[in-house]
Amino acid sequence: MTYASEMTWDLDSLCPGGPEGEAFAARRDALRATWRELRARVGQLPPLAEDIDAWETWLLDALSASEVLSELGSIAGCWYAAHGRSTAARLANETLSELSAQCVASYVTVDAALAEAAEETVESLVRRPSLADAEPWLRDRRAGAALKLPGALEELAVDLERESLTGWGQLYQVLAGSLTGTLTLGEEREEKGVGELLALRAHADEEVRRAAHEALGEAWGSVSEQCAMALTHITGCRQTRYDRVGVGPLADTTHSNRTPEPVIEALWSAAEAVRPSLRRYLDRKAQLLGKSKLDWWDVDAPLPGRLASIEWADAQSTVVDALSSFHPEFGEFAADALRRRWVEAEPRDEKRPGGFCTDLPISRQSRIFMTFVGTLDNTMTLAHELGHAYHNHVLFTQPAIRRNLTMNLAESASTFFEAVVLDRVLDATTDRADRAFLLDQQLQAGVAFLMNIPARYRFEQGLHRWRREGPLDAASLTTRMVACQRESYGDALASWSPMFWASKLHFYIPSFGFYNWPYTFGYLFSAAVHRRAKALGEDGLPFVRDLLERTGWQDVPSIGREVFDADLSDPSFWIDAAAPIIGQVEAFLEATD
Repeated sequence: MTYASEMTWDLDSLCPGGPEGEAFAARRDALRATWRELRARVGQLPPLAEDIDAWETWLLDALSASEVLSELGSIAGCWYAAHGRSTAARLANETLSELSAQCVASYVTVDAALAEAAEETVESLVRRPSLADAEPWLRDRRAGAALKLPGALEELAVDLERESLTGWGQLYQVLAGSLTGTLTLGEEREEKGVGELLALRAHADEEVRRAAHEALGEAWGSVSEQCAMALTHITGCRQTRYDRVGVGPLADTTHSNRTPEPVIEALWSAAEAVRPSLRRYLDRKAQLLGKSKLDWWDVDAPLPGRLASIEWADAQSTVVDALSSFHPEFGEFAADALRRRWVEAEPRDEKRPGGFCTDLPISRQSRIFMTFVGTLDNTMTLAHELGHAYHNHVLFTQPAIRRNLTMNLAESASTFFEAVVLDRVLDATTDRADRAFLLDQQLQAGVAFLMNIPARYRFEQGLHRWRREGPLDAASLTTRMVACQRESYGDALASWSPMFWASKLHFYIPSFGFYNWPYTFGYLFSAAVHRRAKALGEDGLPFVRDLLERTGWQDVPSIGREVFDADLSDPSFWIDAAAPIIGQVEAFLEATD
């Protein structure tokens, strides 16, 4: 099967002319007028009990406008991610961020009205036929009143955060989009963007991996004080709000993810249970690479083998064929997305680091951002992001108000797709060296989600403690980052990533904090989904689709009870989900004995 040979995505079909085009300007201006009008209207509405009809009309208008805002915001975000040095792309992205803040400010009045209304008034609202699908969303917003400031103070705080919290996050984006490092290999020196350097972490040549690691460290070190200042004010801004409303630093992430704190704590029990096995795996990998201990830049290194490098066309066919073998619908969807050029994968120095998948609710499409440098790791990233796109595809069948996907459940399909592809490739491989190579790829995910992510989580928890002692400084953050890494990895590594705190975008996202534990949740939760779907055979597809539909509106404990008949605050659920990792380690040790 032939897919698109281009490694760049198609954005012109969504908004021709780019960020400087007439189409974008017209849509931007129309959105600006819409939200200006909506914000003025909501401020004039009487208490909910006095005119439910007016509130119903406003909510329906606002929900429709929110979809349009989400679509254009995704397009602007794609432009800026792919062209980090473009002033036009940056301004388009910042403009949409400001419009999003207008949207958030408008809903402040809604939240206050829901919080102040009597229960019978709220019941009257949610029983309106036009708002039937919005009932879980409305009740969730009412429950979230505990995180809000009183009335006008909340509206003021949202407006001010656009100039403070959001501004610091945007400053970080500017730094990340323009930052380059010098890759030094012998006498050769080459400037590369940090996204390109990060992609080299899985290069087969240790000299390249080490040089990329050092270049990244030097690049981020050159802006470390700016990053420390950004973290100081991002953390301080959140802390000020939390103190005013009387909640802890996890209150926002638990509410926004519809996940009680005991569920998060249960995750770490599974991580602790498998870490001894993962350390055995890392020790064996060090031996295979001829080292007494792995260095940080070796963790994602591929083992020697025929599968160490892969062409873009082969990566596409590997993913599609594997997904098709699990169910034709998965493969057909992935093939269609690739043919329609939903994926941006070209290595370029102006691209920001990392990868993502964004939904376009009006167009009913997705776009995937990544950097492909010819490794199997990149291929797994493609599978992962296509899983996100499939998740969007399923949610597009639901009413817009039931597509409020939380961060932790957002990983349900992505990590599931990744596991399907790697399992398929493993099953088709009989060569012992190639099996070792693939098992290594599989176990790298275990290390990432059960060792690296807990280190990030502890570091972010620490940020809220350290900020109370005063402004954060680069030197102390570097020391503390290494301490968190040592706690997770134990003595498995010989060196660390001191500048990880500066290079990890997730610490700087202004709209939410603690974008770390959701990855561990998604990894283990999708493992449970994968096992159940395989066991169901032909009934696996409806099981997966039903689960994905629920992720847009249902809370995590309810999904656990109704889908898995399990209490997700019980560590045993997560330990059971993680158990196959121990078997993977044993298989790896056998294949490399």
